[in-house]
Amino acid sequence: MPRARRRFWIDAPLQLRVLIFVLILISVSLALAYLAANRGLEQAAVQADRAFFSVAWAEGAMRGPFAVAGAISLVAGAMITVLWTHRLIGPLMVLTAGLRRLADGELSRGLDLRATDVQFETTREFERLRRSLREHAERLSEVERRFRAIALKDDELKSIRADIVELVSFFKL
Repeated sequence: MPRARRRFWIDAPLQLRVLIFVLILISVSLALAYLAANRGLEQAAVQADRAFFSVAWAEGAMRGPFAVAGAISLVAGAMITVLWTHRLIGPLMVLTAGLRRLADGELSRGLDLRATDVQFETTREFERLRRSLREHAERLSEVERRFRAIALKDDELKSIRADIVELVSFFKL
């Protein structure tokens, strides 16, 4: 079962910029559609040389349903935008946090994977990389432990052991 994210606004500034951009696009599209319909009514009335209805009446009749359709379009566009930015930005933020932990040598904690996320394959591959690094680090730790068990008398062996200890200490297992 996919885990829910703890926060709805994952990256609020970015999500709000995308939301504003989409709402502006929808608003401009609605305004252009309204103007085109209005202009079409005016041209039809002029070409018919007689009007069975007044253009003012048609504009008034069109205004209400168009306002409702516009409001529904804006709300639907906003909801879809917020949900999709959540599904796009959330996994990237999870992946970024995982990369930070990996850079710090923290291999014990994996990513919170959700099969419904858009970047599921990318996060799954990252998780595979983390597990592989952890296995190698554990093997290196075991080699260091075995090496420590050997009586070290030679300076070169001591130097090698110090290098291995330094490498192993980087990873937090």
